[in-house]
Amino acid sequence: MDQQHLCINAGTGEVTASNVSSTLPSLSGILGTLFVLRVTFEQDNVPVALPANTTGKLTVKLPGAESGSPVLLDTSWTVAGPNAQTSYTFSLLADSEPLRTALSNSAAIALTAQIEWQITSELPHPRKSLAFPITLRNSPSRPGDTAPDPAADAAWAWIKARLVAGSNVTFTLNEETKTITINSAGGASNPTVTWSNVTGKPSTFPTSWNEVTGKPSTFPPSGHNHAWSQINSGSPSDNAALVAFVQSNGAAGQMFDLLIPLSSAVSSSYNSNLLGTPLILPRDAVVTHIGLAMRNAAPRTTDNFFQSNIIIYGTDAPNSSSPGGLYAQSFWFYEYFPNSDAKGLGIPLLVNGALAMPAGSKIDVYIDTGFPDAYSTLPTFNGLWLRVRGRYTN
Repeated sequence: MDQQHLCINAGTGEVTASNVSSTLPSLSGILGTLFVLRVTFEQDNVPVALPANTTGKLTVKLPGAESGSPVLLDTSWTVAGPNAQTSYTFSLLADSEPLRTALSNSAAIALTAQIEWQITSELPHPRKSLAFPITLRNSPSRPGDTAPDPAADAAWAWIKARLVAGSNVTFTLNEETKTITINSAGGASNPTVTWSNVTGKPSTFPTSWNEVTGKPSTFPPSGHNHAWSQINSGSPSDNAALVAFVQSNGAAGQMFDLLIPLSSAVSSSYNSNLLGTPLILPRDAVVTHIGLAMRNAAPRTTDNFFQSNIIIYGTDAPNSSSPGGLYAQSFWFYEYFPNSDAKGLGIPLLVNGALAMPAGSKIDVYIDTGFPDAYSTLPTFNGLWLRVRGRYTN
């Protein structure tokens, strides 16, 4: 289909379409064809340039299921046009199993779409456009349609031009109803390949059971017992050690208590996502406790006040590349010190919880000790640890 153009206000996320007369977008496509969408950004009706390395994605969801999974998704962010920082193109095939199911008894459906773009300096919080509709038709327009779609008719010509010519399958095209029928007789002419034309085949094959090598002497072998003295290696004590190891390390319900060192430098902030040092769970687990431990926590100079903003991002695999993709816990922590002497602090974040996380999930930590006092001093710490307790479930 022809490329369609969407304008997004970079500050408010308001959406307009420059290729229609309405102030609201009116984008359309046909099931199974390529959907191409060009996106530009503007502010106060003036094109604006996004920072370099800005990424984006287009998500399309079923009506009434805006909180569910997308039926169409394109994470490519192709730079287009002479002004590389203000014009981008998405290109995706308008086809998926949930989409075909939703369109099975309908001529068309209005899907809910949204553009999301991520500026590097604003990680991990992306900007999002307001939601806008995309009308997807089940087929090109037909004579009986109340509102024929010229773009859909163009797609019909596009589909016909791409039918493979000269194959054993033949088609009947009905121009009036714009339908395609695959002739059953078309598949009858199956090609025949002679054995001599097959390449890479073995030079010899066994012709009888006796010529098959590596088979057991009895098939299947019957169950039997052996004394330990007949076993070439191992002993009953070795077997007991193996059972104990499996029970301790492989059985569901094994408890764990992890103390992960995060930083040993004097600092007022820390972010494991930016440093690439998250905690990644090796097995399916239920987390019951999350906390932070600080060494030599020092308050602000003027008021002996220690404050910090703490965010724990928990992200399930396989989406663990994006921090906070599923859930996060964020709060401020405050404590007055009796004097300016540094001391150790323990900060509980999740106590007696039941947070189920599959293998490969990760936990990221962000902490910032907040605002300086009148002398521009911030609370600091010299050593930071993450403590995670729970049990494995497999």
